[in-house]
Parts: sequence; C-alpha cells; structure tokens
Amino acid sequence: MFPLKLLLIACTVYLSSLAARRGGHGLAGVVTGMPMIIGPILGLVLMDHGPTVTQSVTWATITCFPATLLHALAFSHAARRFTWPVCLLLATAVFLVAAAALTWLALPQGWAAALAVVAPSLSQWFMPREHGTSGTQGALSSDPSLPVAVQIPASEVFWRMGAAVAMAGAIIAGADHFPPFVSGLLLAIPIAGAVLPCFTLPRYGHVATAKLLKGFARGLNGFCTFCLALAVLLSWVNPAVAFVLALCLAAAVAWVLKRH
Repeated sequence: MFPLKLLLIACTVYLSSLAARRGGHGLAGVVTGMPMIIGPILGLVLMDHGPTVTQSVTWATITCFPATLLHALAFSHAARRFTWPVCLLLATAVFLVAAAALTWLALPQGWAAALAVVAPSLSQWFMPREHGTSGTQGALSSDPSLPVAVQIPASEVFWRMGAAVAMAGAIIAGADHFPPFVSGLLLAIPIAGAVLPCFTLPRYGHVATAKLLKGFARGLNGFCTFCLALAVLLSWVNPAVAFVLALCLAAAVAWVLKRH
C-alpha cells in the first residue's frame, strides 16, 4: 500500500502541473487543494483499520484544517520578500504552531466543523491582492481574472513529483505509526501545497505564487467537504457507501468551483 500512496502523490502533482499548463497557476492551485491525496489515503486507512480509526483520523484532520490555510497565507505573504526556503520554513512553522494549538484546544466536533467550513472563504480575504506580471515565463496577465497557460518544462514536472513523493513518504510513514490525533495533524500538512509554491516562486515570481495559493485555498473547499462528509457518514451508513458519497460531494464542489 505504501508505494500506492506515493504514486497517488506523484499523480496529484502531475495533474496540478498539467492544469497550470492548460489554465494557469490559479487552476493548478484549485486542483492541488482538492482531496486527491487525502481521499485515497483515508480510503486505504478505512480498508486497513476500519471505520472507527478512520473517523478519528478524519476528525483530527478536520481540526487541523485551518492550519493548512494559514500555511498558504504565510507562504503567499512571505513570498513578497523572501526566497522559497525561507517561505517554506516560515509557513511550516506557522502550520505546526497552529495545528498544535488547535489540537490542544480540543474543540467540540461541531465547532471544529464550523471553523473548517468558513476557513477557506476567510482566507481569500487575507491573500495578497497583487496584479501585474511576474517572471520571464508564464507571466500573468494584467487582468488577474483571466487564466494564463504556463509553460512548465518536463524536467521541472519531474522534480516537482520527486520532491512531493519524498516529503509524502516521510509524512505517511509517520502517520501510520502515531495515534489518530498525530496522524490527523500529519495528514493535514499540505504536501503538494508546499511543494508547488517552492517551484513557482523562483521561476514565476511572487504574483504567480499568490495566484497559485489563492486557487489552492479555493480548492480546499473540496478537501473540507470530503473530510466532513466522511466523518459524519461513517456513523450512519456502510463505510464503502460513506466513502463513495463523500467523494461525490467533493466532486460536486469541484464542479461548482470550475464554473465560478
């Protein structure tokens, strides 16, 4: 199962890069934010450990979900002034502090769910509002509402996939051996959402990075929908049915995001 999990990570990064080639950094971010990684991983957890453990891990992930958005916010604002290693370090520190605080608070499930639902929309208000062009390749249009295709070399796609797989391998290996609340925290770490900005910033600039992460925050609505639906439905219906219904709801959110 472990190689399969890593393959899923690589496929997500590949699809996100393909989306950037077709529709620009914003679309790549939306694809990255969808539950393309957490969905299959929780499906494997469900198969291996059953609904009780899966539900606990899912609720822990929901609890830490706002920290994922804070990671994106921290990276996007730091990108204005710093290089990608500094941005990644700052964003990861913000994520870990926020996730630890949310775990320590042990919010009731209703409050955790409500916070997770509103967090993606709130994050949009605090994302950098910068327009114009950035970088020499894949420059953004002066009209930020227009998608701009990005010319991503095949070699860069390869390195993106390799970096994501390496990061995911360390995280998933740890998640399989820790208690549910720690596993949930680890699974909430935005793997693709951390890797892709590190490649986008040096090549395309901070404006493109902000656009990518704003799209990522929008796509996380699908992530949130999937996790909440799965956590609730596992208490009411057959685990396989719960998983399929959660995927369908996430797909519906993706359709709405695509149209708007």
